[in-house]
Amino acid sequence: MQEQLHEEVAGVLRGAEPTAEDVARLPLTKAVIDETMRLYPPAWMLGRSARGDDTLANSRERGQFVLVSRT
Repeated sequence: MQEQLHEEVAGVLRGAEPTAEDVARLPLTKAVIDETMRLYPPAWMLGRSARGDDTLANSRERGQFVLVSRT
């Protein structure tokens, strides 16, 4: 995957500095960054509002705020 990522960046940018406009031309790079941020978010705790009734430790009802710790 790392080799494919380097090949995509080298082929698209050809040594130029990346810009925001390049994101659309770097789909693999964007996917790798998105997945990395999903697995390792920059915050140690995330908050979400429940979209529906569910059970997580205790019963949660739709609309309740839930905190999830990454530690």
